[in-house]
Amino acid sequence: MASASIQNPVTNHHQQEQHFEAIPSSTYESSTHDQIGLIWIDDEPNDKAKEALKHLFETLLTFNDPDEFLHTMASDDWRDMPYFVLVSGRYGQRLVKDHLQPLPNVTYIYVYCMDEVKHRQWADHYDKVHCVSNDFKKILTMIERDLQSNSNPKMKPSTKTTTAGLNQQAKEKTKHDRYITDNNLWDQLALVLLLHQSSDDNNSKQDFYEFSKNFISTRENDHENKRCLTELNEFMNTFVPEESIIWYTSDTFLYDLLMSNIYSNDLNSLWSLRYYCTAFYTSLIEENKKFLQEHSSKMITLYHGTHLTSDEFDLLKGNLGQTIIVNKIYSTSVDCQQALALIKSNNNSAQTVPVLMEITVNLELNQYSPFAEIKHNEGERETLFCFGSKFRLMKIEYHEDKQFWLIGIQLCRTIDDNVIELYNYYKNTLFELHNTTYAYGKILYYKGLFANAEMYLNLALTNETEQLTQIQCDLCEFYMRNGDYDRAADLHTQALTSQSDNFHIHILGCYLKILTKDSDNARSSLEKIIADHQNNPLILTKAYVGLGFISVFQSNIQYALDLFILADNAAREYLPHNHPERAKILICMGYANYANNNINDAHECFQTAYDLQKQCLSQSHPDIAKTYIGFARIQSANKNMKQALKYLKEALEIQIETYSSISDQHTEILATEHDIDTLQKKNSLRSRRYLLDYI
Repeated sequence: MASASIQNPVTNHHQQEQHFEAIPSSTYESSTHDQIGLIWIDDEPNDKAKEALKHLFETLLTFNDPDEFLHTMASDDWRDMPYFVLVSGRYGQRLVKDHLQPLPNVTYIYVYCMDEVKHRQWADHYDKVHCVSNDFKKILTMIERDLQSNSNPKMKPSTKTTTAGLNQQAKEKTKHDRYITDNNLWDQLALVLLLHQSSDDNNSKQDFYEFSKNFISTRENDHENKRCLTELNEFMNTFVPEESIIWYTSDTFLYDLLMSNIYSNDLNSLWSLRYYCTAFYTSLIEENKKFLQEHSSKMITLYHGTHLTSDEFDLLKGNLGQTIIVNKIYSTSVDCQQALALIKSNNNSAQTVPVLMEITVNLELNQYSPFAEIKHNEGERETLFCFGSKFRLMKIEYHEDKQFWLIGIQLCRTIDDNVIELYNYYKNTLFELHNTTYAYGKILYYKGLFANAEMYLNLALTNETEQLTQIQCDLCEFYMRNGDYDRAADLHTQALTSQSDNFHIHILGCYLKILTKDSDNARSSLEKIIADHQNNPLILTKAYVGLGFISVFQSNIQYALDLFILADNAAREYLPHNHPERAKILICMGYANYANNNINDAHECFQTAYDLQKQCLSQSHPDIAKTYIGFARIQSANKNMKQALKYLKEALEIQIETYSSISDQHTEILATEHDIDTLQKKNSLRSRRYLLDYI
């Protein structure tokens, strides 16, 4: 086994010392693991942290020089066993892509860094990266849980689908695709929010610079890197919003970045590049106005020649008649032959599908993502569609004579008519906060991206803000849902101290009491809240749901159902008809009916909830998982065990993706795994009795 030197930390390294002052002893069952080793690559591996890790690993190698690590890695000695790798953000950015991710005996990677937002931008692209955090206790907990799920490690992948395997599958789903079929309500809200952000957002320019610099550092050609860095510096010194389209259409780092797999129209990328993306969007709107003035026709047809991966092609083929979102800036031409020529010139892989996209645009349509014709100095023209443009798939035909697929798509309104009311409700609510960072975190939360939402909510919490108590409440609910009741209780206490008469704080307190097995006090508090707020439907909705859950838990099912119906009636008074909170109440009603053996009524509740959710939530949203779990119970009651098991496995995959930061220890994950085990033993499923399934 290769040796490695261990360096003591510098005594005045205060920031790191503060992080390690109270590292808990390991709770892992076995004192040390002799089948998996740990490699730690950092400038100054901390002694206290090493002591904690020695309780977990018999083999612990530390490196404070990445070149020394690479030299050791070149030998065969260390390849005899699998390793977890703990690496600093700086060294991880250098080593993960080319040296750690490809190695079969590197099982998981953990990035310990001070700037989570910065390092998540590159780390999220590698499925072996299991945790990025500035909290060493969080990393240590993740390592312990991964050890538990890898108690019999193998360097070749197992064929059995375990929780860890599903976790990896979930990570792979986060790759940045050009086309998606999920609902885009939250993405549009995020974009509109950024377009109306305060002009004194001094961090947007620096965030753009850091993101772009990180992208450039991932390129392998040193000469290209230098050129791109020069262009980036020029951009930072000379950019004006009116030239945003010129910067994109020129052959610069910016075009490479926006077309790369690192950037997609996901909300983290959009936030990091908001300095440029908002300028580009605004410029394209102005160009669109000119474009419409110059064209008297009602319809135009444009073309885009490309090669799709088999997955992309199957996605489009399977959604004929449905809508798709194009995640990147979309370049098209009025010249069909020019688009066909692009197909031929890029035909360098037998594994891709040659496709001519035929784009039909109704110029009388309104409320779409902007597009415009851009004229270049050489006389060339292209029509650019903004990222996030929405199209309906109209036809898919194979042209055997020229051996390409013709896919017809039609530009659609960005927001469907059936969710306009919901969109405006959220837009008004978010704008009323007058706090872009906080509102952005809430959008991520609504979208079901809880781990990402936490970063923005904590960022908003560190700033002086009038919404301090609201943010504390949102973070309290976040930690409550993630099973961290101590942090939730601490935030609840802080919020209660500043606003003791805030009803939302008292409702959260009741939920915390239920989760910590104090249902009697929770019941008394909820009954008092209901008695005191008979004219406030918002308060009544939440209180009825909490009291209804207690009644389910205590097997007073009919009373619970009555309370859930009251909650739904109250919600109708202040929420749009298709608000996802109404879907949650319908799920509650479904569970109550199921517990009463009213299977048909339960099925109707779950189906109605799902119909509402499909209008605004993605298929990977954790609320969809709740509905799948309800469907599983209906299928189980109807003796269709195979279909019930399918719903549960789909729900489990969503939950693991959502709660990946705490892996298989989350209450909802454990409950779903228990359901799967129950079905596999051919036993019937009980109605779920976990508060998090109801709120």
